Amino acid sequence: MNLSLPQVIAADTNVGLDLAQADDWVLDALATIRRRLRGCSLLVPPTVLDELGYLASYGEGARER
Repeated sequence: MNLSLPQVIAADTNVGLDLAQADDWVLDALATIRRRLRGCSLLVPPTVLDELGYLASYGEGARER
């Protein structure tokens, strides 16, 4: 019987912003995590979703929005 807990990786707002821009560091980091932690889940907490929603509406520049 496998009693190990599922592995969950939490992302902060910067991960979402950089992922939207397809920045190399975040793509490489996610690829490394997926390769090393097979079957893990990426969690985006509600606060991060709120922050990204706010920035989409009120961000300082077009790139941030």
